[in-house]
Formats: sequence, C-alpha cells, structure tokens
Amino acid sequence: PSDPHPAGQESGTDKEPEGMLKSKFMRWLLLLPAAFAAAFVAQRLTKFISAWQMGHGVLGTLLIELGSGAMLGAVFVLAGVAMAPSHRRQVAMALFTIVAIVFGITVFTALLFEGELWVYANGTAMLGGALLVAYPRISASGASRRA
Repeated sequence: PSDPHPAGQESGTDKEPEGMLKSKFMRWLLLLPAAFAAAFVAQRLTKFISAWQMGHGVLGTLLIELGSGAMLGAVFVLAGVAMAPSHRRQVAMALFTIVAIVFGITVFTALLFEGELWVYANGTAMLGGALLVAYPRISASGASRRA
C-alpha cells in the first residue's frame, strides 16, 4: 500500500495538535507572570503620568494612589483572563481571589505596623479595580450557563 506521507515527512495536521498543546501549556504557564508584569507596568505608568499631571498635594497623592491601585487590580485580572486559553470564568475568579488575599495581607500588615492612609486607599482601589474587571466576566459566564 502507498503511504500518503513519505518517510521523514509529516502532514501539517499531524503536527498541529502538538503545537497547539505546547502553545496552550505555555499560555497556562505564563499566565501569572504575565498578569503580574502587566499589572506592575500599568501601575507604574499610571503613577508616573498622574504625578506628572497632578503634582504631590494631599488630594493629588490620594488620587494617584487610588488610580494606580485600581489600575493594578484591573490590569492583573484583565491580563490573566486574556492570557488564559480556556476556563476564563474560573481564571477571573482565581485572579480576583489572589487580589483579595493580597488586599487582606496588605491591610493586616498596615494595621499591625500602623501604616499610612495611602496603603489603605491603594489596597481598596486595587480590590475595586479587580472587582470591576472580574465581576462582569464571572456573572456573564454564569448567566450563559443558566440559559
């Protein structure tokens, strides 16, 4: 019988699933590092641009902390969900949970060591930003399941 693929040659379809598996694996592997990196860069850019525009008065500092914290939480969840190859609802829940845990640790530490008001403002904004991005993804996925 004749072989449709001569020795040493593979069809494109035979190689495709293996490549897809590697791609999915790499996306899962890099999900958290990519989310952390994107959130860090977004927060730093927000702080830099805000400080450059607003100055450093009490109100300016409060707005900078609120904006950068919200950006950190939102971009962390958004980047992680975008990186996930599947199960995006669960990823959104897991990433929001990570932000909530970090918020809890931050507030506990600030209370323990009498941290500044900015720590609470930044942490609360971070949690709010993450919730703002995660909630629609979680609720929309749940609603489509029930329908």
